[in-house]
Amino acid sequence: PRDPSSFTPTRVDSEYGGKYLMLGSDEALNHASIAQFSQRDADAFPEYEAFLGQVREVVAPLLDAPPPTAEGGLLEKAHTASHLSRMIKLGYQHRQVLVPFYELFTAPAAHILDRWFESEMLKTTLATDAVIGAMTSPDHAGSAYVLLHHVMGEAAGKKGVWAYVEGGMGAVSSAIAASARQYGAEIATNAAVRRILYDQQSNGASVRGVEMADGTKFEAPVVLSGTT
Repeated sequence: PRDPSSFTPTRVDSEYGGKYLMLGSDEALNHASIAQFSQRDADAFPEYEAFLGQVREVVAPLLDAPPPTAEGGLLEKAHTASHLSRMIKLGYQHRQVLVPFYELFTAPAAHILDRWFESEMLKTTLATDAVIGAMTSPDHAGSAYVLLHHVMGEAAGKKGVWAYVEGGMGAVSSAIAASARQYGAEIATNAAVRRILYDQQSNGASVRGVEMADGTKFEAPVVLSGTT
């Protein structure tokens, strides 16, 4: 796990006189570091983390669950009913955060952080979690969700923490590829797909494979596409 999780320095000739803000897993050190800039924020920070933790408990199960559907057989409907029942139970257990839960999915991150904290140092540091990989700004509607998204991870059995991949992020792709090859998969890189092949039927279209840029065709009953 990444510890400390963040380090925000300041210039010696600034109003902060070279002080820095460092946050990590040690609550006492977090409190002392934040208190340099705001005692009020230092006291509020554990409550803020607890709040995000509560919302995480409601949202996390949704990430690995398929969306509810009215279609399918009895088995699919039973699974959907069981999943919805679990969500309703979680929602009731954490009902006190349902209104801010909705706000986290719709409001700008800056709006949420302004409500909790007064120090620009702390708000700026926390706002980085709302923009990493999001191509947005903390003032954009919906960016608050990214604050939540970045506390839903888990590493070494600890919830809400970040970690570095040994060997870099490319090691994740390499591990997935190695596992796929063990099960007989063939992987082609730098292979452009010209079009998806399909047969038109009375009730829609049925996929039957892909055609590569060089004209090679691969027949398959299922095609997974990650195009945007």
